[in-house]
Amino acid sequence: MNRGIERSAFPANVLVYEVSHLFQVETVFVALRAVESVGPRPTMLVLRLDGIPILDDRGTRTIVGLVERCRKSSMRLVLVGLQAQAKMALQRAGVVASLGEIGFCRDLGEAHQVAVDYQHLSGQ
Repeated sequence: MNRGIERSAFPANVLVYEVSHLFQVETVFVALRAVESVGPRPTMLVLRLDGIPILDDRGTRTIVGLVERCRKSSMRLVLVGLQAQAKMALQRAGVVASLGEIGFCRDLGEAHQVAVDYQHLSGQ
């Protein structure tokens, strides 16, 4: 559920991706490289995962890699709509322990509010 929020409502330096299949997570890396090479570095990545009911080992490792990539780029990561098994898989991988850099939201509306609040707090 996105509570009526569209991607275009997010601040310009926030990337929003919807992932409906595990293999699409890997394409986020390619998209990040492309975006970073042509303009200002995004400050936040919002990744919608509500279409993924479970994370296997490969999917978990891919998201852990994305967490590291965002951390190295000083980009905040917001994971939206994680279902119970997927959240547990990430917790086992140690992702939840990084809440200072990673946000977890129920839906896109909540993620939008986090993005707007973050922009105000960081002065961007």
